[in-house]
Amino acid sequence: LAKLAEDRGRSVDGVRVVRRSDNGDHLGVVSSSYAAVSPVDAFGALLGPAIAAGVVTPDRCGLIKSRAFVQAGLSLDAIEIVPGDSVVPKLPSVHTFDGKSATRAGFSPVRSVCANTLAMSYRDIGQMGFSVTKRGGDSLARMAAIGDKLNTIATQWKVLSESWRFMQAKPFSASQLRDLVGRVYEIHAAEDKARLDKLTASIAELGE
Repeated sequence: LAKLAEDRGRSVDGVRVVRRSDNGDHLGVVSSSYAAVSPVDAFGALLGPAIAAGVVTPDRCGLIKSRAFVQAGLSLDAIEIVPGDSVVPKLPSVHTFDGKSATRAGFSPVRSVCANTLAMSYRDIGQMGFSVTKRGGDSLARMAAIGDKLNTIATQWKVLSESWRFMQAKPFSASQLRDLVGRVYEIHAAEDKARLDKLTASIAELGE
C-alpha cells in the first residue's frame, strides 16, 4: 500500500488511463495509440447504413455491468418462410470504451438480455462477424467499412428470404419435381430411370 501511494500520480510512458468524464471513475489502461470512440459514433458507423436502408430494425441497446460494455441488438425484419414459423436473425454489435475488448458486430441467434447472453453473442460475432480494435488509427473508418458490409449481408438476407418464401409456396406436381430433379442431378430417365425414381421419391418424402 505504501508503494502504491508513492507511485500515485506518476507518469508512465506509452500508456494512458481511460476515465469517465462526468465523475472521473477509472475504466481502464490503454496504450498511447488507443483512440477513444464514442458509442454513438461507433454504432452509427457499424449499423447506420443498414438502418438507413431499412433492412434492419433497432431492437434494444444499453449498458451491462460496470465494464463499460455498450450493446445494440438489432433484429432484421421477421419473415415467415413457412407459415407460422417466424425467423428473426439478430444483428448484435458490442462496443467497449474501457480499452479491454475490441468492438464487434455481426450476426448471431443469441438475443442479449444479460451478461451471460452478451458474452455468448460477443463470442459468436467474434468467430463469424467483424472485429475492430481501437488502436493504430482510423478505427472509425474501419467501423464504417464494416457497416457497409453488414448492410450488404442484411440486404441479401432479405432478398433470399423472399425467394425462399416464394419457393415454399410454389406447388410442384409429381412430374415437375421429377423433371427438376433430373435436370439438377443430370440424370436422364432413359439411361437411369431407377436412380431418378428413387431420388425423386426421397426428395418428395423430405418435402412432406
